[in-house]
Parts: sequence; structure tokens; C-alpha cells
Amino acid sequence: MLQHEVADEDVGDRVVDAVEAITGDDAELHALVRDRCTRAFEHRRRDVEPQNVVEPLRERRRHPPGAASDLDARAASGIGAEPLEEPLELHAAALGIADVGVRVGRERVPRRPHLHSLSVSVSRVIIACVREVELRPRGPYSLALTARLAYDATRSFLDGVLTCALEGEIVHAWQLPSGAIVIRAESDTAIDHLRFILALDNDHSEFLRRYANDAQLGETIRQFRGLRPLRVPTVAGALLRALCGQLIQSSHSRELERAIVRATSERNGRFATPPTSSTLGTRSPADLRRLGLHARRGATLIRLCRSLDLERLRGRPIGAVATRLLRERGLGPWSVGVIGLEGLGSYERGLIGDLGLLKLCKALHGRWVDADETAALLEPYEEWQGLASVYLLRGFARGLIPLPERAAA
Repeated sequence: MLQHEVADEDVGDRVVDAVEAITGDDAELHALVRDRCTRAFEHRRRDVEPQNVVEPLRERRRHPPGAASDLDARAASGIGAEPLEEPLELHAAALGIADVGVRVGRERVPRRPHLHSLSVSVSRVIIACVREVELRPRGPYSLALTARLAYDATRSFLDGVLTCALEGEIVHAWQLPSGAIVIRAESDTAIDHLRFILALDNDHSEFLRRYANDAQLGETIRQFRGLRPLRVPTVAGALLRALCGQLIQSSHSRELERAIVRATSERNGRFATPPTSSTLGTRSPADLRRLGLHARRGATLIRLCRSLDLERLRGRPIGAVATRLLRERGLGPWSVGVIGLEGLGSYERGLIGDLGLLKLCKALHGRWVDADETAALLEPYEEWQGLASVYLLRGFARGLIPLPERAAA
């Protein structure tokens, strides 16, 4: 309230004998009058001349009632950014950093800047700590196909945006119409980690070229050429997935994995942080049994988490890692294939004995088969057996693999 707008003198004295704050387009206007001596108002974002800031209370009748001259429309044209605000906004604009200000489903997901929708303080925090990079995948790549089933305790894929909990932060990734992948995270480490999870650097063009006319994979390759196996953040998480996946029903195995991760890992918002050897190794087989994992599988999980540095296996040759893991009680060729594909990022080890591949072999041969025949099915694909397993399962589920007439009948 301005001093000259108070019609009654007594009311005016009572009003101005306090600190007043006028809010309007975030401007702050304060007055402190305790002994009737004039003191300067503190104007922010206003180009007001010092001599026009305050007038003595007794002189207010000299001016007709109405808007004060220092707050007219002309003054607004000179309003500029505050000193602390301007560098951050200019720096953000130069880097293309955007706010997290638009909701898709129940998640806050990246969009271009909408600074007016957030307070200045919140915008400054987001701009100061978020990095956004645009990466070009090597070879054909489709995030929609790769992250289609990215629903577990640590991540989700909604409306084309992958949201994942990594290293104490939440990261986002989405694909542009040009094919580039945009990753938004707070640290370079998280960006590199998500780059591995999305398999952006693992070009599979040779696989597509070599088996484009394959009798089993030809049509699947033509329709799903951008598909790559999505990886999990940790090798310990891949080991847990392999042990849970030994169950018959895939839906039950995913629910079991989700329950164990939520019970053993810390939370980051609505997500759980990825499981590690330390978070899983501190549990006992009895704890995992109460969560639903079989005692023998729980013992295998805890034994490997305590005896091996699982994360260092990513730097070892896949053949040596497979030989070492196959010596462990409770792990077979299928489990090693899951760990190789989703934990180590290797395309060499096939999903031998997978139930879907067993059904495919049964449809091809007209009889029930065993795990050795799934190995024979994958053998022609040589060092691409792991990737061929994924494409065979996808093609068989979509009816893209030609079957003999007796099987079709």
C-alpha cells in the first residue's frame, strides 16, 4: 500500500507503522516507518529515481489520488534481470538446458524451458545441476523397441521417455525424430552409465547385414532392425534377474525380482536404487526365502555377491566369465546368457534352454525338444547368438517366423 493512497490520516499512521510487502509480478516493496521520519523504500526490479522513493506523510495531500508515477507502465519497460538471475539463465540458454516442468503420466519429464511456470529459486537449482547431451547411436537404433519392457523397480518407460534411478539420481532419456538420443542427468558418470544401459555404442549392423536373408530371422530383422537388448545397471542385478527368471512364469519372476529389489535397496522417489553386491550380500538366504526366492537360488545369489567382485566382470572376456559362472551351483547356460546379455553387454552367449526357444523348436520339429536342440538352433549365428535369441523370441511371438505346415495345422 502506498502512503498517499491512505485517505484517513490515523489509518495511514497505523498502516505505515509496520513493514509492508506488496507482491505483484514478484516485485517486493518494503517500508519501515516507526518515528515518522522518512526512510527509503527498497524497490526491486523497478527503475525508480531515489528522490521519488518516499515522501513525508504530511505531503501526501499535495498529490491527487491515483497510481504513483514511479509505478506507471513506462517504468516497466526498463526492468531487467537481477544480477544473480541473469548469468544462470543465459548460461542455461546457451547449453540448451531445460527445466523439468511438464508431467507425463505421474512422472515429471523433460521438455524445453518453461521458466515462468516455476519460481526463480527452483529454476536456478535445476539449471545449475542438470546436464543434457544428445548422442548418436552407432547403427540402427530404436528406443521404443529397446526400452519397451523397461518396467521394474528401478525404471519405467512412459510416453517415449525412459526414467531410471542411477547413482543416487534420476536420469531421463528420449529419442528425437532425427534418431539421436537425448540424455538428461546431473553427472557425466550417470550419462555414461545410461549410455551403456541403452547399448548406444554396440553397433549390430553386421548382424543385420549377415542374416537379412536368414530363413528364421529375415522378416523379424526387417521389422525390428532397431532392437537391441536393454541392459540392467549392475551385474548383481543381472544375476538376480537370472535366478528369478528360472521360474516357469515370466510374470511371476518379474514380480519376485521387483519385490527383492524394493526390500533390499534404498528408495529414490518412487524408484528403488539398482541392487549391488553389497545390498544383496548382506542378506541371508532366509531373508530372500521370506521374499519368495527359493533357498538354493538365494544361497547362490548371496555366495556370488560375497565371493566375487561382480561389477569387474564387465571388463573380462565373456568366454572366461561364462566358464567361471558355469562352475557355480545353481547357474546354467540360460542364466549365463541372461547375465551376458543384460549385465555384461555381450551378444555372444545365447539363451540356451529358454522356454520360448523350446516352444519355437517344438513348432519347427513337431515334437517336444530339450535344451540341447535350442543350442543347435542358435549355433549358426556364431558370435551373435545372444542377439539372435532376442530376435527369434520377438519374431516367434509376432508370428514372423515361417513354420512347417504340420506345425501350423
